[in-house]
Amino acid sequence: MGQTKSKENRALARKTHFSSKEIRHLRHNLEASTSKRPDHSSTSITEDVFREAVKKYVPSMSSNDDVFLRRLYAAFDVNNSNSIDFEEFVDGLSVFMKGTPDEKLALSFKLYDADHDGYLTQPDLERVMLQLSHTFSEEDQTSEIKDAG
Repeated sequence: MGQTKSKENRALARKTHFSSKEIRHLRHNLEASTSKRPDHSSTSITEDVFREAVKKYVPSMSSNDDVFLRRLYAAFDVNNSNSIDFEEFVDGLSVFMKGTPDEKLALSFKLYDADHDGYLTQPDLERVMLQLSHTFSEEDQTSEIKDAG
């Protein structure tokens, strides 16, 4: 690993809940996953690679959690670029796995702030609740969710 990556790993270790060794392991596994893909020249982490990586580090995740993982991917995308880089991935995963209660509360807010405007509105909540409800049931839950609001 180059000196630049080692420096980046140390900087990430200082600002996250991961050690340099854990970050090196995350980087290695992500690089291994992305090198297997045809578009691996990009430095961004695709949603598919993200899903695969999170399921690896959080074994309780299953294929039924794909909608949640899509929301989590969007929450990790702090600059709203519709993709995440390694730093966003490590920052987000650190909070998700090892964060303080306040950090996890902020992440939970981002999960529901579907349009990333810093506010939770009824349309935000309806959108996320509908997305998540389809995970648990193939029935249309639209009227039940709107009636609860």
